[in-house]
Amino acid sequence: MRPRIHVFAVAVVHYEHTEFSTAHFAENDCRKFVEALQALGAEPVNCVKLLGSDATKPAIEVALKHFIKGIDSRDTLVFLLAGNSVSFNELNHLVSHDTQLNDIQKTSFQLGTVLKEIGERNNCKALIFIHPKLCAHLTDSIVGTNTTSFSEKELRGFCEDAENRIAFISCKDGESSWPNQSL
Repeated sequence: MRPRIHVFAVAVVHYEHTEFSTAHFAENDCRKFVEALQALGAEPVNCVKLLGSDATKPAIEVALKHFIKGIDSRDTLVFLLAGNSVSFNELNHLVSHDTQLNDIQKTSFQLGTVLKEIGERNNCKALIFIHPKLCAHLTDSIVGTNTTSFSEKELRGFCEDAENRIAFISCKDGESSWPNQSL
């Protein structure tokens, strides 16, 4: 069997709780990202795309468990997260469609869960792309102290001393991935 490309992509633009800011372009970026990888040889059967209201915490967790089982050590895994995120004590959380504002840590999807699952398949090539819409407005006013919008520490730890892992974050605190809202 030849090596395959597996794609797991999650993107949310609008949330159940409107206190989370709109993550402009996240779902479209995700669709186009997956289409580009399919054009490069990723078979649709090996691509999982959870967008918008389908990207709930339980749906992400169940889909990830099934997805990981199909990966072989010769394969390449591409993981894309696009949407709001927040970091508690340098542990990152993706705000899923159904995340509850009053309990973000328990109702959001932890990036560490993904890294652990991928790490258990440590022989596969892993490419991690994070396209966060930063929840800076939440960190001070709602979720309290010891928070930032996104911490690089988890990704650095995941990639250190691993020749087969790459991580990319599209922007840092205070940056955006587009120059103008009217584009």
